[in-house]
Amino acid sequence: MKTTKTFAVMIVFGLAGCGSQGASVAIPAAGVETVSRFAGEAPVPRASSIRWWTDLGAPDLTVRIDRLIAQNPDLAANAFRVLQREIELANARSRRLPNATAGLSATGQSAVDQSGNRDTSRRLDGSASLSWEADLWGRIASEGYAARADLLASTSDRQALTNTLIAQMLRAYIAAAFDARQIRATQGIIASRQSTLDIVQRRFGLGVSETTAGNVASARESLAAARADLPALELALTEQQNRMDVLAGDLPRSAGRRAVGLPVVPPPYRGGAGVPLELLDERPDIRAAAARLLAANASIHFSIGDRLPSVVLTGRLQSSGETAADLFDIDSVIASLIADLTATLFDGGRGSRLVRIREAEARALAQDYVSTVLVAVEEVENALASERLLAIQAARQRDRLSAAREATQIARDRYAAGTGDFLTLLDASSAELSAETAYLQVQEQRWQTRVNLQLSLGGQWVAPPAPAQLAQADTQGQRQ
Repeated sequence: MKTTKTFAVMIVFGLAGCGSQGASVAIPAAGVETVSRFAGEAPVPRASSIRWWTDLGAPDLTVRIDRLIAQNPDLAANAFRVLQREIELANARSRRLPNATAGLSATGQSAVDQSGNRDTSRRLDGSASLSWEADLWGRIASEGYAARADLLASTSDRQALTNTLIAQMLRAYIAAAFDARQIRATQGIIASRQSTLDIVQRRFGLGVSETTAGNVASARESLAAARADLPALELALTEQQNRMDVLAGDLPRSAGRRAVGLPVVPPPYRGGAGVPLELLDERPDIRAAAARLLAANASIHFSIGDRLPSVVLTGRLQSSGETAADLFDIDSVIASLIADLTATLFDGGRGSRLVRIREAEARALAQDYVSTVLVAVEEVENALASERLLAIQAARQRDRLSAAREATQIARDRYAAGTGDFLTLLDASSAELSAETAYLQVQEQRWQTRVNLQLSLGGQWVAPPAPAQLAQADTQGQRQ
C-alpha cells in the first residue's frame, strides 16, 4: 500500500511548538490507519478530481459551476471569514513583538502679578516607551498557534463549502435533466394513449363487437391520467432551474429553459477510491476537525501559561523643556528601565477550572474528529455500494422496459387487428409507463451517486486561491 503522509500528522508536527506542558489531547486513531481498502472496491490509485465535471460533456453545466464559484454569496461571505482568521493570526503574531508608544503634551500658563505685569510661560513634556513581555511559558506563542490552526480550519471549511455547493449544482442539473426526460417520456405516453383512444373510438363508432362505451371512457381516463402528470413534472423542472440560478448567484429565471447535455447512462467510474487513510488528506471536513483540535490544544497551553508569572520589560524616556529643542537636549532626558513581575496568588480556582474547561473542549473535539472520519468512510462505502448495485438494478430495469414496450406494441397491434381485448392493451400501456419511470429514476440515482462518491472522497475540486486574495476575488466576482 502506498505510504500516505496524512494531513493530521503534518499539522501535529507543524504545530508541535504549542507547548511542552503535556496537557495536549492527541489526535485519536480513527481506525482507518489499519484498513488497507474500502469494502466496496480494491485499492486502486485515484485520479485527479480537479474540475472532474468537465469530463461529463455538458458545457452549459461547466458554465453554471464557473458562475457559482465566481458569484455565490455564501462563498463570498466565507471568504471574508477566512480573511478575518488571517487578520487574527497576524494580530496574534504581533503580540510577540515589542510595543512602542510616544506622547507629547504642551502646557501654557499666564498670570498677572500685583504690579499688573503679565507673566507667560510654557512647558513641553515628551515621553517614549518600549515594552516587551518575555514569553517564558509559551503563552503568547500558543495564542499564535491557535490562530494558525483556526486559519487552517477556516480554509478547509471553505473548500468543503465549495465542494458542497458544486455538488448541489450538479444534483440540481441532474434532476432537471431527468425531469425533462420524464416530461418527454410522458409526452410520448400521451401520444400513444391518444392513438389508442382514436382506435377505440373508431371501433366503437363502427359497432365492432366487444368495444363498449366503457372502453372509450377507460381510454379517455388513461389519457387524462397521463396528461395530469405533466404539471407536477413541469413544476419540478422549474424548481431545479430556479435552484441552479440561485446557486450561481443569479435571480431565478427558469421560464422556457431546459437542462440538456447529460446522457441517460453515466460513464463508468474510473477514478478509483484509493484507500481509507487517504481520506485524512483529501477530505476538507476531516482536515478542519483536526485543525480545530489543534486550536483547542493551543488554548489549553495558553490557559496554563496565563496562570504562571509574567515578566514585562519596559524602557521609558522622558524629557521636558520650553522649546522643542529642549526636548532633545541630552541633559534633560530621563531614562528608566523597569521589569514587572506579575503572578496570580489567589483566584478562587478560576484559572485551574478554565484549564479543565479547555481540556474538556479539546476532548470533545477529539471525539468529533473520530465521528467525522467514521462518517466519511461510511459515505464512501455507501457510494461504492450504490455504484455497483444501481448498475445491476439499471440493467434489470432496462430489460423490464424493453419487455414492457414490446408487450404494449403487441397488445396495440392485436387490438387494432381485432384479435386482442382492450383491457390487455390498457394494462400493457400502464406497465410501460411504470417501467420507463422506474428506469429513468434508477439512472438518475446512478448520476446522483456519482456526485456523492466524488464528494465523499473529498479532494480539491477547484484550484484554491491564495488565502489573502479570497475576499478580494469574491468581491470582484460580485461586481461582475
